[in-house]
Amino acid sequence: MVLPTDGDGRTDCEGLYAAGRITGQHHQTIVNAGHGAHVALTLIRDERPEYYNDWVVPEGYYARYDREVPEGVEEISIAERSRRTGRARDRMAAVFDDDSRSS
Repeated sequence: MVLPTDGDGRTDCEGLYAAGRITGQHHQTIVNAGHGAHVALTLIRDERPEYYNDWVVPEGYYARYDREVPEGVEEISIAERSRRTGRARDRMAAVFDDDSRSS
């Protein structure tokens, strides 16, 4: 069974989006992940088109261009970026530490 969608994952049922194999995409995981990301962006744009930005920028980045920081964008210092990177590495190390895996 294939669920019909438009090119962006919208179905005929308002508010229902679909992605991946059920829509006729190839079955490879990476293909489905990419399609899911594409459909997720469609959903966000449909629901809150003014919102979607998901990145951080260096402090002063937008001021340099005489622009306001858009909603959803966070300006952070170099020190904060380093702190977050270290925290992420620590979390990943805890998850993938060979000693913590059960045999």
